Amino acid sequence: MRVLPPISLLVSCFVFSALSRVNLISGPLQAVPPTAERKAIRGDQTQKENSGQKPGSQVQHAQAIIQRARRAFRNSDRKRALGILASIPAQDGAGHFAAGQMLVEEEAYAEAAREFGLARRTYKDRYTAGYDEALAFLNAGDCGSAIHTANELLNQGFQTAELADVAAMAYLKCGKKSEAYNAYRLATHLDPKDEDAYVGLSEIALDRDNYDLGAEVANIGLSHLPNSERLLVERGVMHAMKGESSDADRDFLAASKLVPADPLPAVCSALVAMQNGNLDQAVRLLHQAASQHPENYFAQFWFAEALMHAGAATGTPDDDEVLHALQISVRDNPDLWHSRTELGEVSSGLPSSIPRPRVHFISWRRRTEKKAMRGKRRSCWRV
Repeated sequence: MRVLPPISLLVSCFVFSALSRVNLISGPLQAVPPTAERKAIRGDQTQKENSGQKPGSQVQHAQAIIQRARRAFRNSDRKRALGILASIPAQDGAGHFAAGQMLVEEEAYAEAAREFGLARRTYKDRYTAGYDEALAFLNAGDCGSAIHTANELLNQGFQTAELADVAAMAYLKCGKKSEAYNAYRLATHLDPKDEDAYVGLSEIALDRDNYDLGAEVANIGLSHLPNSERLLVERGVMHAMKGESSDADRDFLAASKLVPADPLPAVCSALVAMQNGNLDQAVRLLHQAASQHPENYFAQFWFAEALMHAGAATGTPDDDEVLHALQISVRDNPDLWHSRTELGEVSSGLPSSIPRPRVHFISWRRRTEKKAMRGKRRSCWRV
């Protein structure tokens, strides 16, 4: 039987919770209704600038250019595609904005940021162009430019919570946690119901081992968003880290009732049980989660882990279940090296070599954020 990891294992559950909620930009882009603050900004700008709409011929010309560039991208001729886009007139803000959208679809984030930046000069919705410029810089890994763009817009009077969130994420990428914390606080001031900001603040508190602060932030968020499953899970993790298992279980159970289709709360409860030595309960909860979510890499990975902690022996039915669960986890998320490593070692009969320290999982999560953004933040990045 394996030696149980310390209670910091719960943090890996928390880290995976963030991953389970992001939508990769390379995946299908969903149309997201504009927020109230963006509607207000758009309305004001549209009223002022409708008289400056481009004639139909210019719109058609830009669309033709973008289609040619798209075909070049599909033919793997990136250099030619960018050369084609360079023929869009500098004053055609709508054309540059559409080019930026196309480049996002092709995952050319740095080039998309440039197009959104050009669009800001004349496009009728300069806030959205600037917001998407900052977001593109963030996904390109240029956190400095993302910070500069977001702060520039904020200083120009575009005081929105979603923009402060982008600034905070960029600060985190640059390793500036204090600035990120302040940006998230600004976001909660601008919009007391900004769930992402409370989650971000809690994560920073968790990184600093300040579980009391993390719980306090979650409590404030829940006072505005009482039905937030994410914040309940956040608070549950803080309780678990403080050794308050019953309080943690209560929050995880409440979160599970709010979103029964999400396996995360049940998995967290199972990890609390595992840490407390209740392996039978942990295996039961994780078996249920894995059965209800047969294609969910998260549930499958932890079900396999629980079985191995319970002493699944080679050649037994439990060992077959471990192998099957890890195979599903790898298939569902090939980027999760933890599952790949475990699968290789289980297949070869070797003991697990995956380290358990919290920092390991957190650093892995930070690296994956490069191409990941929550759906609500992709204002106009859609098909």
